[in-house]
Amino acid sequence: MLALFIEQFILTFNAVTPFFLIMGLGWFVRKRGLVGDTFFAGLNKLAFMCLFPAMLFMGIYRADLYIAFNPALVAYFIFGVVAVFSLLWVIAGRFIKDRQKLAAFVQISYRCNYMVLATAIIVSLMGPESMPQAALMVPIVTSLQTSLAAILFVVTGLSTELSGLERAKGVVIGILKMPMIITSLLAVPVNLLGITLPIVVDRGLSSIADMAAPIALLGVGGVLSLDKVRRHLRFALVGTAMKNIIVPIALIVPAVLLGFRGIDLAIIALFGLSPVATVSYITATQMGGPEAGEYTASGLVFSNAIAVFTIVPGLTILGVLGLL
Repeated sequence: MLALFIEQFILTFNAVTPFFLIMGLGWFVRKRGLVGDTFFAGLNKLAFMCLFPAMLFMGIYRADLYIAFNPALVAYFIFGVVAVFSLLWVIAGRFIKDRQKLAAFVQISYRCNYMVLATAIIVSLMGPESMPQAALMVPIVTSLQTSLAAILFVVTGLSTELSGLERAKGVVIGILKMPMIITSLLAVPVNLLGITLPIVVDRGLSSIADMAAPIALLGVGGVLSLDKVRRHLRFALVGTAMKNIIVPIALIVPAVLLGFRGIDLAIIALFGLSPVATVSYITATQMGGPEAGEYTASGLVFSNAIAVFTIVPGLTILGVLGLL
């Protein structure tokens, strides 16, 4: 049993750790003063406005939406994420009265780095045959997480003096203006109608999309600063405990009991175990303002800093139990 655990641990460690080295590079170049906050602010805005939308578009455009589609997995994911999101908002709202702080806490507690980190780990751990299912979940995961984040920040940012209709209108407009939502709305019909992009456009978007993951991970490393955590230590600790431990358990245990195994369970597990997404900080800053961005940065830093110590043991346990 011990030999099996060690073997599984090494396999998981080798699949997960390389991606954190890119984050380490981002931290190193900022720590050495080679680049500063302005550079990473521009980098994050570039990722939010251009790179992630391009990556999402190409992911949807290239995916086989018919063969790899698993209705049970999609249904479980949507129900589970919406349930977790709603519970977090309701429960946290009882303790956090500051609206920007509340929005930041809910977002860092549910929003994971699936598109950049989780998919890479899934393919590295489960093999290339897992790529179609993992890739197909990207637009679903991203669209749902983005929509929920937009609802969260638009609602908390709207004046309480507005009528219910005006607040609803503000939510819809806020969602539709997000680059990744626009991308999804464009990419799905392009895929389903079988439209072929011109070679120049295809190669150009592919090159842009390929930059998204390393630049995003570099950007995460760039905001890894103990000063950010120290300023909001309690917030970071509680948010990280929710994101890295409690939410994964809440998603993985019911999935196991419902019979999800193999690649399907790996997708669910990595969604839960992946740390706070880089785009969370970008979204908070762009939609919630500097204060929301500061709170988000503290949780993002701590969640990503310890993620390897929760992802590796979590996946190792599932592997030893023969569930992956």
